[in-house]
Amino acid sequence: SRHAEVASVGDEVLDIFPGFTDIVLEQALAAGAAGDAAREEALLRHCLEMGDGPSRYSATVGCGTYRALVVLADVLRRRGAVDEAEETLRACLQEHPGFLAAVDPYAALLLRRRVPAAEVVETIHELVADSSPSMRFLLAVALSEAGAVVEAEAELRAVIAAQPANAHARVALGETLLAQGRFAD
Repeated sequence: SRHAEVASVGDEVLDIFPGFTDIVLEQALAAGAAGDAAREEALLRHCLEMGDGPSRYSATVGCGTYRALVVLADVLRRRGAVDEAEETLRACLQEHPGFLAAVDPYAALLLRRRVPAAEVVETIHELVADSSPSMRFLLAVALSEAGAVVEAEAELRAVIAAQPANAHARVALGETLLAQGRFAD
């Protein structure tokens, strides 16, 4: 809970390790935790300008790209810039189709905008070339939370076909069946 110190200590670290994007991302997260959304957004945009930190720092891949994009999209959504948040998440999935943390928030934004669930499924599958069980589960969660239980069921059945022992997917499937009143199933 010492968010203010993150800014000053981070600046000291950046003096020693210039271009270390990981530190700027940590400063952004601390600003957000302290309730300073404007600073959080500015620092996230700075991360994107910087790109990932140099490998000589053992930098975390994504701090200047996809990780910052997903956090930025959430900041934008919270301040009401929903269209920009949606564009940011779409760009994240287009540029980094393997980064699955963007699937749930992007699908949720599309569904809140009343994009038909079948279209959301198609869009996500087009953007994320590898329809892994993990991706399908994340998509199913967003669909289910939006009340699109038929589409969620299809995604969960695909997860279970690939991973029969996946208890989380089985429970989620049970919930979608209950929501549909399909008690025998």
